[in-house]
Amino acid sequence: MRHSQWLPLLALCAGCGQKVDHPDHAPECDPGSEDCSTYRPPQSGSPGGGNEGGADSSDSEGATVSGQVLVYSDDFFDQGLVFNGQADVSAMGPGGSRVEDRYDGSVFELAEVLKASDNWFMVEPDSGEGMMPTITAVDTRIAKSDGYAIGLASELTVDNLFVLLGSERSPLLANLVVTVVDQQGRSIAGVQAQLAAEVTAYREAGGWVTSDVGTDDSGMIFLGNAQATAALSKVTIVFSGAVSARVEARAKAGAVTILTAVVSRP
Repeated sequence: MRHSQWLPLLALCAGCGQKVDHPDHAPECDPGSEDCSTYRPPQSGSPGGGNEGGADSSDSEGATVSGQVLVYSDDFFDQGLVFNGQADVSAMGPGGSRVEDRYDGSVFELAEVLKASDNWFMVEPDSGEGMMPTITAVDTRIAKSDGYAIGLASELTVDNLFVLLGSERSPLLANLVVTVVDQQGRSIAGVQAQLAAEVTAYREAGGWVTSDVGTDDSGMIFLGNAQATAALSKVTIVFSGAVSARVEARAKAGAVTILTAVVSRP
């Protein structure tokens, strides 16, 4: 079993696919000019209500947060290499508005970021980079001396996942990748997800299936072409089967949300 240590929360709804042009895959890492080490991104906090930043904040004041953007290396969406392209990175600030910085291919720095267990970061790559806007929940209550690693999904990876499932991604709808774990971080098998989405699939060994058997021991779920607004908004995923729970996440049309849903075992 391959188990992620840094997946955050997500959610979406339904809609119909449209034809899209598949972009080229992300460029290979050049060891001569880049750091080609493999990284793992931060783990999200526990799901819950709270303010627009995600979960309850631990501090009304903001913090300065810096880090790198990574490109997920495959459809496990749990590790990757440093993204050397251009993007805008944003997170929720204490006043409810989003704070933003420009990622130049090496580092970003956000001032006045809300300290919260689930602060929903979004990376919006420049057009032509072959990447999708990607939403991730980050625990900003914990300072990272070496910076945060925020994930970015390749359009090609997501498009190939849709092809495997006999469908096609719509740029007007949202996508979510969820990993269901218990409070000790152990993935849970036999979980089914309910969200109004065109595609609901569960990882099975090296691939994905659309049957209703639920998660395998990876705990992974893909919710594709879900209804969402053009702005970052709340969605709720309902779990049944091995667990009974509701998880709140963030989604946006044209984006993919990567999330770890922390639930209690019965």
